[in-house]
Amino acid sequence: MHFICNLHVLLSAGLVLAVYTMSVWPEMADRASRCPPGRTLVVTIVTYLVEIFFFVWTVAYNFVPGGVYTREHTDYLIAAVMLGLFVGLFISE
Repeated sequence: MHFICNLHVLLSAGLVLAVYTMSVWPEMADRASRCPPGRTLVVTIVTYLVEIFFFVWTVAYNFVPGGVYTREHTDYLIAAVMLGLFVGLFISE
């Protein structure tokens, strides 16, 4: 079976994402608690649903229109999640 990346590279990338997410979680939770709860919940749920739909889109690329462009590109999703966490730290109140 042909893999694009080495297993150690993938493991270390996952660990970096986990450590990054855990390190920003206390600050994000503190900032989210100062925002209006309704708007915060709606934005969070919409973001989560977009991420889930994109994940399904990448897996079912053969059955959805435009799926050839997202074919097995979960790296785009992971990058979007990391970018969203990074941006959320700087534009929140």
